[in-house]
Amino acid sequence: MGDVEKSLLLVSRIQSILLSEGIDCALIGGYALIYNNVSRTTEDVDVGVFNADFYMRVYVHLKFLKAEGYKLTYHSPEDGDVLGGMLTITHEDIYPIEIVNLCPQPMYVGMPHAGRLSIKDPMIFDLDGHELMGL
Repeated sequence: MGDVEKSLLLVSRIQSILLSEGIDCALIGGYALIYNNVSRTTEDVDVGVFNADFYMRVYVHLKFLKAEGYKLTYHSPEDGDVLGGMLTITHEDIYPIEIVNLCPQPMYVGMPHAGRLSIKDPMIFDLDGHELMGL
């Protein structure tokens, strides 16, 4: 089982890297709810990004984590999936970190979907720009 503190420290590191590359990101999912005092059991940490070139930009900037012993697994969008793929980062010392591309696939552009992420460095914000967590 992973360590929450180590997981969130890695998320903070990932956020810094992505923000330095101009890629918006935010803590989403269970830990975002927990931070806002909503009781939630979760076994992973979810990070949302909004980037049309998800694989080329996000994966490329994080693949160095492999040299540190992390496993990176890219999941292409499934048929009918509005979202644009996911990158899972795993290691025995952390909870799985799932980086989810909230940018819709081209065939779904124009459909209602999550708005552009609002980020104010170095905090993590939700989709409406509310502060979720300062790491």
